[in-house]
Amino acid sequence: MLETAYVLPILVGVVLFIVETLSYAMNSLIVNDVLTDAHLAIVDEVQEISALDDASAYSSVFGIYCDGGLVKLPLGSNDAIKTLVVNALTIKGVTLLESDPGTLNITSDTDSEYGFDHYVIRFNGTANTLTLPVFLNELLPMSVDTVISIKASCQTP
Repeated sequence: MLETAYVLPILVGVVLFIVETLSYAMNSLIVNDVLTDAHLAIVDEVQEISALDDASAYSSVFGIYCDGGLVKLPLGSNDAIKTLVVNALTIKGVTLLESDPGTLNITSDTDSEYGFDHYVIRFNGTANTLTLPVFLNELLPMSVDTVISIKASCQTP
């Protein structure tokens, strides 16, 4: 009887932590899936801009623009992509903490040998826990990246 009093709470805690760890893994996979969808939407918009005769008249959803005959993504924080990601996560059942609602940052690097612009879109956020107390959310932050390589030309008058 005494063993049950000591072992059962530990066993319940371990089971709850395993459930939470599986939830964290699923949330990370869902964020990865959502970023892949955003990647495809951005590439579609890049293709649209590069096919236009006058790219300066195009109103981009994600802030993509034509600069010096090349299609570019805006660097830094991008509210349009973040809104797309957060809304898709909400639809898929992932709720983020109010104290860490998620950040999205875009960085760039240029491949001088082949002329590709490589953009890294990084999403950071913390999802709500399912079973464990809220203060343990800090142990399971999500950080997911996607890389977009663009080598598209565009025309402006």
